[in-house]
Amino acid sequence: MWVGLARYFISLNRNKKSMVLWAKFCQLLNRPDMSKDPRFRTNPLRTQNVKELIAILEDEFGKKTTKIEQMKQEGIINSKNTAPG
Repeated sequence: MWVGLARYFISLNRNKKSMVLWAKFCQLLNRPDMSKDPRFRTNPLRTQNVKELIAILEDEFGKKTTKIEQMKQEGIINSKNTAPG
């Protein structure tokens, strides 16, 4: 996902913590409604609806400063890649 000139990688595990991390991630974006959206409720559903999800996330990340440090504190794996390509 691109945010400004940087690309971010965000991972939500496929284990039992996945639902908890997804809810925390949505909360950090101030979009708790996304955690209850039937299209994104589980990792397989998020994968199935990835185009819609990416469009929403790009819009949300474009609106505000990302909360990368807070994501790390909540156990949401992420990294910033500024390398071109």
